[in-house]
Amino acid sequence: MTLTSSQILSNSFVVTIDENRYNAFVSEFEAAKIPILPKKFIGYEIEDSYFISAFKIVSDLQYSEKRGILEYNLRKFHALCNNASHFAIVQHAMLLDLPFVTIFEDDAVPEENCLEKLDLYCSNVPDDTDVLRLGWFLLSRERMNRTPLPEPVFDHFIVKRFPGSHAYIVFKKFYKRFLESNKHQPRCDFDKINPSPDKTVYALKEPLFVQQNILNAPVMHAYRMKDRVVKLPPVH
Repeated sequence: MTLTSSQILSNSFVVTIDENRYNAFVSEFEAAKIPILPKKFIGYEIEDSYFISAFKIVSDLQYSEKRGILEYNLRKFHALCNNASHFAIVQHAMLLDLPFVTIFEDDAVPEENCLEKLDLYCSNVPDDTDVLRLGWFLLSRERMNRTPLPEPVFDHFIVKRFPGSHAYIVFKKFYKRFLESNKHQPRCDFDKINPSPDKTVYALKEPLFVQQNILNAPVMHAYRMKDRVVKLPPVH
């Protein structure tokens, strides 16, 4: 199948929980001269204070010397909330009978020549595709040297597991399974959008969207920066 960048963006949404982050997302897309902005989707969010007050085992961690365990647990909660937003977008696409839906998170930043490469790479998307990843987490150069990327298939696609859920397409034939899998795969950035024997997932041979966060602004699940480093602000 052929997908143009205009088609991909016309059926797109961006999940956000913070106006500053959303404005930064818009600025990055406008700077890249992307003519169609993804529709703003207010993400599902629960404040840390609720988790701390509602779950005794989490509340007790406030006073533990093992403070890092609190941050770890809160990040897990954030990931589940983020997944709820992706779940809602796919359900919305299914109800509207869209042929596919493109999901961005508000830390997705277009790479140079993004539109031109998107048009080129997606000019022949395999018909069996369930999920197409437009962006994925860049591994460090050292790790890339140890584990190089696989050879492309169909010219522009690779099959490999990657972290990150900041830019991807879900196709209509996978909507129902995406939603049903939520019971045992309640995170959108792990098994749900990675290749497995029961689904066909391709990634573009290079990420056309990378992650760039605003430090200390509320995030959905990860403070990953464009320099590939994860920076975690303190939990208050």
